[in-house]
Amino acid sequence: TLEQMMVAYTAISSIYLRAAIRSEPASLLAILKQRESLEPTAKAYSEFEWALHYQATLSSGNLVYTLLVNGFKRFYLRAASFFYQEAEAMSHLHDYCHELQLIIEEDSAHKINAFVRDYAMRRAEIWQRKKSSLPDSFLADIN
Repeated sequence: TLEQMMVAYTAISSIYLRAAIRSEPASLLAILKQRESLEPTAKAYSEFEWALHYQATLSSGNLVYTLLVNGFKRFYLRAASFFYQEAEAMSHLHDYCHELQLIIEEDSAHKINAFVRDYAMRRAEIWQRKKSSLPDSFLADIN
């Protein structure tokens, strides 16, 4: 199900984010800086968030994470394009990026598990409100 895919994605993201913060924090900070110039569109936010996580997998030093995340790409971009249709979700991504930036700048990779869990819970609250308006055909072409 959609929720199961989101849980799996969240679970692995804490692992590669922690590794990326420890090995290449500058690459994450560089991509986080790009959020300042995002167009306020669902597509721009979806692509930005995808790029952030993709870069984190590369920066983690373990390309297995890149392969795993690439397996989620079509699903992820489709779900995120739906999710970021509202200003609340866009604001949530800015908050996430700001908090992630602080964790990186404070060299606090040990905080990433709790951070990702808390973010996922807040995101799930928004998703639960939105999913009732999800089109029936949403997952039809993601196979």
